[in-house]
Amino acid sequence: MKNLFLLSIIFLFSCNPSFEKDGGTRVVLEAKDADKMQMERIMLILAQRIDLFGVIKPNIRIGDSPNRIIVELPGKFDNQRMRRVLQSSAKLEFWETFENKEMYEKIARLNTNLSEDLFPELKDTVAEQAKPNLEGASMDDQFAAQKSTKEIEAENLAKIKKQNPLFALLNPALRNDGRSYELTEGPVVGYALAKDTAQVNGYLNSPTAKKIFGRSVKFLWTMQPMDQEQKVYQLVAIKVNRSGKAALWENVVDDAKVIYDDQSGSPQISMTMTRIAGMDWQKITRDNVGKAIAIVIDDQVYSYPIVMSEIAGGLASISGNFTKEEAQDFASVLKAGCLPVPIRIVAEEEVAPVK
Repeated sequence: MKNLFLLSIIFLFSCNPSFEKDGGTRVVLEAKDADKMQMERIMLILAQRIDLFGVIKPNIRIGDSPNRIIVELPGKFDNQRMRRVLQSSAKLEFWETFENKEMYEKIARLNTNLSEDLFPELKDTVAEQAKPNLEGASMDDQFAAQKSTKEIEAENLAKIKKQNPLFALLNPALRNDGRSYELTEGPVVGYALAKDTAQVNGYLNSPTAKKIFGRSVKFLWTMQPMDQEQKVYQLVAIKVNRSGKAALWENVVDDAKVIYDDQSGSPQISMTMTRIAGMDWQKITRDNVGKAIAIVIDDQVYSYPIVMSEIAGGLASISGNFTKEEAQDFASVLKAGCLPVPIRIVAEEEVAPVK
């Protein structure tokens, strides 16, 4: 009955003629290699997302090919927000994590091995360059020597970076107690600038890294940056079991809504899980008291709360640096469900209303 009801909603959406008159945004989405059943499922999910998004009288229909869907949204919208709602796969996963202290030695070994693999000509240490004696030299000679000193310093810095290819981009997760540095607690193993994350990923997925880490760990970036300039992201160590699946990953959400923290007032997403997922969640929290569970959506870490005690009743929350609109959108997407295959926007246009 539920599917029939949703199909009737799509039928009404696809038959509404007001879009051409009122104007709005037309979006073409593509689900590459999706079969007929998957396309029907995608349309159902998009219908629910758009309904929760509050769009009045949208049109949803199959496009000029079986793997394309046309979505027509009357009125004015925040297009970036709309794209996020339509394209998100909403793949929600709960992963067990490794502690930073468990991973540091392996990450340091990768840093050293990468240097040996990439720059075998380098020696273990950087030779210090003696500064020239400038006593009695002319001004021109002093200027030339000063320039040469700067060049030497630049060369030494370049050597240091070659000796530490990973740590030149990924700062280890350390804290300073005023006397010395020590590893931080939790699953965050490092920090990197947004522009460097792709290169760090390349190092972490290299054959050298696979020999060190095996198949038991993978690394994911946080969804939100940790600094006000929005440039620095955290890297989280994810524990992978023998199946390669998350501890909890399928048919998880029964309901999702936005709540607000009592102290900070910041928005959070409160989830009620399905009955079976709730039972699994209770066992996962029981087995991981005192440890972090990474809540991951579309391969990005939204939060990594520490489990304080066993959690019954299938309740969980996702916190982060969300705006009110972002929290509402994520709650809507999670409630509507996960897409069976990824989709992407291939065309978008603004349609002016008919006067």
